Amino acid sequence: MREQKKADEQIRRMAEREVWNTPDSCKNYVEQILETLPDTPVKEEKMGIYVITGGTTGIGAVTREKLQMKGHTVYNVDYKGGDFCADLSQPEGRHGALEAIHEKFPEGIDGIICNAGVGPVRSAEMIFALNFFASVEMAEGVRDLLIKKGGCCVVTSSNSITNQTVRPDWVDMISN
Repeated sequence: MREQKKADEQIRRMAEREVWNTPDSCKNYVEQILETLPDTPVKEEKMGIYVITGGTTGIGAVTREKLQMKGHTVYNVDYKGGDFCADLSQPEGRHGALEAIHEKFPEGIDGIICNAGVGPVRSAEMIFALNFFASVEMAEGVRDLLIKKGGCCVVTSSNSITNQTVRPDWVDMISN
């Protein structure tokens, strides 16, 4: 409990200083995320298979790189520069990505990291479409693959919902 409070305090201080876009802050945050992932029980010759959304830049890129450095297979679904390129803010982009993931990994995956998202400078519609609905649909869409290998799901989120253009009734709709 004390460690969690310490981590929460560190994250709060980083947010106050607005240092999230520095490479060191991203790496520290990603290390905290990776500590929550269970060790994947795999055979010596084969490491885990992870899918990440938004793994081309920022926190997603650092997460992808760290997993790859540990020998894991990482399949990046992103708008640009991904192993599969898709606009996850659109239903057809999510559908195409899920089809590609199922085709590539029919035996299952060890984890999905739903990281794709946009900041508060984007419209409320885009924030909800990508930061919320895309994460939910991608996680639910690979549930069968996670079950096959006893995998897990990690979702990163932000305070973009505090954007002044977001209507309080939309926030209530999602939180209830």
